[in-house]
Amino acid sequence: CRTCAITFERIVTLLSRDDAELLYGTFFVVARSRTGGYFVSRKNPGQHVYAYDSLGRLERIIGRPGRGPGELAIVMNLAIGPGDTLYVFERVNRISLLHLDGRFIRHQPFVFPVDAIGMLPNGAKIVAGMRYSAEHVGWPLHLFDASWRHVRSFGTNHPAAFPAPPSADRRRIALASNATTWAVGPEL
Repeated sequence: CRTCAITFERIVTLLSRDDAELLYGTFFVVARSRTGGYFVSRKNPGQHVYAYDSLGRLERIIGRPGRGPGELAIVMNLAIGPGDTLYVFERVNRISLLHLDGRFIRHQPFVFPVDAIGMLPNGAKIVAGMRYSAEHVGWPLHLFDASWRHVRSFGTNHPAAFPAPPSADRRRIALASNATTWAVGPEL
């Protein structure tokens, strides 16, 4: 669109001098709850989730390093799901489900590391990540239903098992208010 424009508006500042050392690093993942709170983690090797209120004040630190209940192992992404559940996607091919107050619900195995996720209003999920199985290899996006059953894989015109460069299979996902999904990859 020749007349369209993208504008940025500062909504909140999540780090201050008092808590910036907690999140020292450059790659973060952020999820926002329906009540306006923010959940932030360092991406790889994050082992904690930092909960901020809607004004950007640190409320609590969730999790501790490890693989047991309430422990996190290499956070890769965060999402808020149905029932105000915090989904913590970990590099060890699992999802930790937590209440927004940080209480542990359960671990759920997952079939591949997650680069990005979009939670759809009907409970379905669009997941970005490379799934190395014969029928899914090379497809960077995967649709799962509300019960985490795989529906289909998609997202490129040229699926490749080992794309060059290796980052060519990466996608970022954003959901629009009308449940439209936007995905962008490095070749787009």
